[in-house]
Amino acid sequence: MLGIIGKGAISSLLASRAHHVNISHTLLCRTAIAKPLNYRLHKGESGRFTPQFKLPEQANTTEFDMLLIPIKAYDVVGALQQWQHCISAKTIIVLLNNGMGPHESVQSQFAANPVAALTTSYGALKVSDSEVKETGIGECVGGWLSQPEKHQEPSIIKLFNTLLPPCTWQTNALPALWQKLSINCVINPLTAVHNVTNGALANPEFAPVIAKLVAEFVSVANRAGQAFSYQDLLKKVYAVIRNTAQNYSSMRQDVHYGRQTEIDFINGYLLTTAERQNISLPEHQRLYEQVKSIT
Repeated sequence: MLGIIGKGAISSLLASRAHHVNISHTLLCRTAIAKPLNYRLHKGESGRFTPQFKLPEQANTTEFDMLLIPIKAYDVVGALQQWQHCISAKTIIVLLNNGMGPHESVQSQFAANPVAALTTSYGALKVSDSEVKETGIGECVGGWLSQPEKHQEPSIIKLFNTLLPPCTWQTNALPALWQKLSINCVINPLTAVHNVTNGALANPEFAPVIAKLVAEFVSVANRAGQAFSYQDLLKKVYAVIRNTAQNYSSMRQDVHYGRQTEIDFINGYLLTTAERQNISLPEHQRLYEQVKSIT
């Protein structure tokens, strides 16, 4: 049985896609789902269904084969503790959050479980409590944080090639997490501080700070054993800025709506890693403090 924690945008998109292709699933929620969910997928497919859901007190006898965690980074550890009674030693735990940090805590907390991480460029918007819209088709990259039994790997690859195709699977998830972090720690905080779309970062006024942020990131990532080239990463950052020009980053949206941000798991994680390496990151530190000052 497939479990999906939460009923936010990505959770609702995963549930809608699972419903659309007839994959049995259950949403694990803190509050009940009162209305059917309308979904609109990017290719024009749409539908309406009543998601199967469980509240914490209703799931005492349920164990899931695979548990997807597409929630905010700061909620991951608490959510897994809340739903711990649904997790057996064979449950595959799949993290789909922004940033880094929870992956270390989850590996420690569930040392006996296969734990994977997945990054995705799919976009989703929760228009209302009862409507979700897929705003962009992308791809996903996944990999293991703790080694599973070999027979489990085909099942997870097949699932994500069905739900979020195409899916590239790697033996080690860390390179994919660092790749996602490399983009998020530039675009997310800049758009949040300046209250702009991603595309606005292509303006020349942002070029000097983007260059410094990228250079600082590369120094930390390379010391951590991740292979990054300054020129290649700079090109990639600007490619994402162009390709998502009309989008608002998740951090900008969190600031705009007065919600907690994931800055501690994005730039904050980079700063913590740099401190252990005795590397100074003045631009990331300044940006981190700016986001903290407006939230």
